[in-house]
Amino acid sequence: MVRMSAVWDRTVEVLNGRAGILAAIALLTIAIPSIIQSAVGGGMQAVPSLAGGIVGLVAFGLTLWGTLAMTAVASDPATGRAQGLRIGARALPRTLAVMLVLGIALVLLWVPAIALLMGSGYDLAAAQRGDQVGAMANVRAGPVVLYSLVATAVMIWLFARLVLIYPVLVNEGLMFGALRRSFALTRGLTARIVGVVILFLVVLVVAVLATQGVFGTAFRLLLGAEQQKLALVMTAAVLAVVTTGFSVLQIVFAAQLYVATRAPVEVEPAPVRSGPWA
Repeated sequence: MVRMSAVWDRTVEVLNGRAGILAAIALLTIAIPSIIQSAVGGGMQAVPSLAGGIVGLVAFGLTLWGTLAMTAVASDPATGRAQGLRIGARALPRTLAVMLVLGIALVLLWVPAIALLMGSGYDLAAAQRGDQVGAMANVRAGPVVLYSLVATAVMIWLFARLVLIYPVLVNEGLMFGALRRSFALTRGLTARIVGVVILFLVVLVVAVLATQGVFGTAFRLLLGAEQQKLALVMTAAVLAVVTTGFSVLQIVFAAQLYVATRAPVEVEPAPVRSGPWA
């Protein structure tokens, strides 16, 4: 039986031993692209939507590459930064194919909710005028809310069962078979994974709100009313660093959960300075 506490201990060991490698990859592929995307999308004037879309796609690709590279580094103590980046690049095409299929499935999951909304009295003309209150005035919300709750529960369950999709794609060379493999590895762990995810999200939301509140206020006061857009960009940059840290934590935890489910042997974590991750 896999113990989440043991997985967490291993996660801390990996973070302590490979912080430099993980930070370098995360900075290159997640933090900097996120900062650039925020600057282009929110801080600069007269940016063509096409350019913003291209920047967004490039940032998404880099983030996915970095996620795969860090997964490789966090899965095997023998994998260094350069090798991790190469492994991530090789896994990127099949990962994009799997993500496309999952994205289509997610859209299809919510199509009935849209159909129920349109068939329950939603005033599309009012919505097009920007009157959302009027558009929803005559909606029979019961069926829409019920389906939305069911769809949300399905999404949470699927996320828990597919939490190991990246480690499987990186370490086993599968493509669509990675979906079935992740389901097999997470069998019996769904409730515990959901609990960890909820705890993670709570901490993340608190950290994001605190960062926005503290740094957003500080930058607005320092830069003044005439530099509000610059203040927003600077706040977004700090927020990108914070969220990148949480992303690294999630990636390493998923990699160590994969290692534990693939070969669930309970052992005590080795001291950081002498362990394989040092």
